[in-house]
Amino acid sequence: MAGVGLDPEQQSISERAEVTVYQNTLTPSGRGIEKNDIYLNGPKVVQLGLDGDPSTAASSGNEFTVTTTDGPSERPSTVAQSVLAPLAQALVRGVNGLVLCLGSSGSGKTELLRGGGTTSGGWDGMCERAVEELYQLLPEEMPTAEQAQALNKPRHVINMRFLNSTEERVQDLLQSDCHAHDLELLDEPHGVVANGVVAGELKSKSHALQLCKQGVASLQSLQRYHAMDAASAACLFTLTLTHLPAGAAAGGGAG
Repeated sequence: MAGVGLDPEQQSISERAEVTVYQNTLTPSGRGIEKNDIYLNGPKVVQLGLDGDPSTAASSGNEFTVTTTDGPSERPSTVAQSVLAPLAQALVRGVNGLVLCLGSSGSGKTELLRGGGTTSGGWDGMCERAVEELYQLLPEEMPTAEQAQALNKPRHVINMRFLNSTEERVQDLLQSDCHAHDLELLDEPHGVVANGVVAGELKSKSHALQLCKQGVASLQSLQRYHAMDAASAACLFTLTLTHLPAGAAAGGGAG
């Protein structure tokens, strides 16, 4: 996993990314690569080759230094908190953040994102943990625009987006019929835009967790009943926080 904070006031300045290598045990036994193909020692990662066989490793450049490493004995909740907590703290200050979860097929990315897994111990996934970390810093119940105006107080607006992309097809996982149609992709001057994405405004922490579960259920449905190739799919989960003064309308924010 790689996490980086992006300051909107310093877009032209290179940002430092922190890289965490996590040798998780979430993948069901017998699926994907073996678990002992890398060796972790402090911040160093050594590729050993498949099943620990040095003959299958790269002939050169198989040692890497990263920010931190976590072995299979580390709980996914502990790893997620170390990555997500600093980004949540940055988000409430108006600084953008990004987490990339990368790995080969069978390495546990799906289970890390949506929860579950063979030795998860009740692991609920990175998406729900991102919500938990953010609401540690904000009220669990958000006042409506009318309530904030009546009290003459500012308010926070949090929006969630949860998308799935597979072979140039994009589905909005927060739409109940996401399996029935793909979002239209538009070529815009600043890049490709998915038209029709729903940015659900979060009313409370419980509402946010409910939407996370809805998105995960939609993802599982796409994989199980609609022949989606999970190996070629990618998910995009976004939380956007906007600070509004009393009486102001919602607009853009940090994400």
